[in-house]
Formats: sequence, structure tokens, C-alpha cells
Amino acid sequence: MDRTEVTVRAFAECVAAGVCRPPANSERSRPYEGDEAPSDRSRWCNARWPLRTDHPVNCVNWNQAVAYCRWRGARLPTESEWVFAALGPGRQAYPWGSAEPNARRACLYHRGGTCPVGAYPRSASPFGLLDMVGNVFEFTSTAERIYGQVVRGRSWADDILPLGSRHWDVAYMERDGRGASVGFRCARDAP
Repeated sequence: MDRTEVTVRAFAECVAAGVCRPPANSERSRPYEGDEAPSDRSRWCNARWPLRTDHPVNCVNWNQAVAYCRWRGARLPTESEWVFAALGPGRQAYPWGSAEPNARRACLYHRGGTCPVGAYPRSASPFGLLDMVGNVFEFTSTAERIYGQVVRGRSWADDILPLGSRHWDVAYMERDGRGASVGFRCARDAP
């Protein structure tokens, strides 16, 4: 599995290759339509801002994430793979252990939107993966029939509060849904 979330810079390479569609509210995309998101939320879409190329790509939907991973010869992780990569074989409480989240460990409740990927080395999982909590929720390949596509993690928009549950990091999103608090990372099958 990728060590960090896919960045705006990396996703832009796929767009330039003609494989991926641009993220919402980037210069080359159509704007949000209808009730997808209020226009004031679009300011948090990282592709709009030239100084955010090292931030996670957001404002993409599940299909865009799948297309990018395929372009790289990879795929989205399953929910089970994501949880194992985040919490390790012992299923510790958080990627870094048992200490509660705080501003030194994760990009949570960050008024400026996302943070550069890997900016919180104290957030490393037992396998060295970064930002499994904070920055953006992450799409998985797992779908729940009633709720939609499973996304895992926490985002920059979440409060720094004791999470208090083994299921602190699960949410759902429609495959064509997108938002400033959702991105992704890719995985590959072991050789």
C-alpha cells in the first residue's frame, strides 16, 4: 500500500496523460453542480491552489480514484487491507498506538484545510504508512449495499476529540460523490 495519500502533483500526471479526469473545481474541471456541494466548500479543493501540489488530491470521486490506481498498475485497497495497514496485526487503537489524537499526531480540525502528505511522522502505522488518521478520509474498494462505498480514516475537518470506538474511522460515500475531506491511496497485490 502507498505510504501516503495520492498527492495533487501525482494525480495531475494522470490528468496530463489523458487517463484521469481533473478533480472538481480545478481549472480543467466542470464546477460542482446542483446539490453536490455548496460553492463556498469548493475553496478546500486542493487542485485549485498551485501551492498545494504536495497535499492529498481531494474533490475526486471513487471512479477517478480507481482510474488513477489502474493507471499506476495498482488498485484501491479493500476495507480489510486498509484497517490492517492502519492498525497492524494487533489492531492497536490508532496507527501510532494507544495515545489519543492530537495536533502533533494528525491533521485534524485544521482550519486551513488539508496538510502536506507525510507532515505528521508521529502518525505512522506499524507498517510506516502516514496520515491514516487525519488529512482526508480514503476511498476503499469495499462497498456496502445500503450505505455506499466505504471510506476510512479521519479528515482535516474532524475535531480532535477522543475517538472512543474501534469504528472511529469508518464512513460511507456514493461512488460518484466527492468532497474536500475525501481522497485515496493505492495498493498492489504482493508479488
